[in-house]
Amino acid sequence: VIEKSVRDIKESQADSKELKKIRKTVEDKKAEVNKDLIKKPKQIDNDLISTKTKKAKTNIKILDDKPVVGDNVRIIGQETVGQLEQITGKNALVSFNSLRVSVKYVKLEKVKVKKMKSTGNAHQYSGILKEIQKRSLSFKQNIDVRGMRAEEALVFVKNWIDEAILVNSKDLEILHGTGNGILRQLIREYLGTLREVQSFTDAHIDFGGSGITKIIMK
Repeated sequence: VIEKSVRDIKESQADSKELKKIRKTVEDKKAEVNKDLIKKPKQIDNDLISTKTKKAKTNIKILDDKPVVGDNVRIIGQETVGQLEQITGKNALVSFNSLRVSVKYVKLEKVKVKKMKSTGNAHQYSGILKEIQKRSLSFKQNIDVRGMRAEEALVFVKNWIDEAILVNSKDLEILHGTGNGILRQLIREYLGTLREVQSFTDAHIDFGGSGITKIIMK
């Protein structure tokens, strides 16, 4: 553009007005070039940042073998990775940095972490904290299993107890009624197998008596 402008000046012997016009064209082109030079490095930097961010994301691979103490694990359906510290029967203790959570062993999956985010301890287990807080708000400390078949009631109670362990709920109640006593017997036999249960008794006679089982968790 500059060479063409110089050639135009020489050939046409432009007057001062024409010269000003051509010079303005040259300056405009220079400004556009400078503007592009300023923009491009910024765009390149943004691309590099985006690429680095993608590469920095945690790469988690789920492994098929069962987790043992010391393995990296996560609760199925969750993103946060912790370390399996202890296995006690059907239960497991998992450490998410400074947070320790008791969960059912079958709800854990072994994972391999290729690269961890350097986001600090608080962010690494914030997901599991939020999930526990969410479940705590919706958790009911008393349930009613009257009218359920024995097998159905037992499955319901097992899932409910698992949730109680996760949210660290201590005082629980199960309304099973009196009837022929089968529900009461099955539920109490199950409660007697759990290490997390400290004790269970009938409710006070004025508040349901033998139709309600009161549970105190450790």
